[in-house]
Amino acid sequence: MAYVPFGGGPRACIGAAFGQMEARLVVARLLKMFDFQPLNQQNIHPHMGATLEPRPGVFMKVTRRNLKS
Repeated sequence: MAYVPFGGGPRACIGAAFGQMEARLVVARLLKMFDFQPLNQQNIHPHMGATLEPRPGVFMKVTRRNLKS
């Protein structure tokens, strides 16, 4: 029942640190540039397939923020 996106042990992904850092940077940039609002109040459950994903999905309204430099 563990979430291990890059594997573990001696066969762990050599790009795990890079992938995790890149994900943090991308999410931070998206949260800075856009506002995210859920379209409805639904129950979301994690589903473990090849990757961990939400079921039935997460539907969001995305609007661009007005950024002043």
